[in-house]
Amino acid sequence: MTGWDWDLITDSIGLVLILAGAVLCLTAAIGLLRFNDLLTRMHAATKPQVLGVLLVLCGVALSKEGGLHIGMLLLVGIFQMLTIPVGAHMVGRAGFRTGQVAPSDIHLGPSSDHVAAAEAAGMPVQGEGGRDGGPGGADADEISAGSGFHDEDHSGTFDEDGERPLS
Repeated sequence: MTGWDWDLITDSIGLVLILAGAVLCLTAAIGLLRFNDLLTRMHAATKPQVLGVLLVLCGVALSKEGGLHIGMLLLVGIFQMLTIPVGAHMVGRAGFRTGQVAPSDIHLGPSSDHVAAAEAAGMPVQGEGGRDGGPGGADADEISAGSGFHDEDHSGTFDEDGERPLS
């Protein structure tokens, strides 16, 4: 045996990565069709899609030999990782502001079971203070009470800026 055929090895690993990425992109597409509410569709569109695209890019990078190709693929991967979470945040924010997301679907803090267990163990609870557990923060009930979304339908009432539903 004269040695390893590195082109064959990198092409084979690249093929496996491309197929794995394609499967993840396919599951993201199926999730978009099957899930029925905004938050689960948004989750299905972002989580497996980003990993799927990155796997495809890594697979293509392994099969390419030029540095310029790999640099361009690296830029595409970085921009995907920067823009997809921001886009998902904006979609979620718009859905919340237009009343497409039910307030019961949003979890603002630990459940009461976890809070009771943490208090029994003497651990600080996040709702007792600010984000760092210090004094002066609001708990989950205060945050959800001030959100303007209770049991009413606010899907058509907006203020003069067209951004926030009137309460």
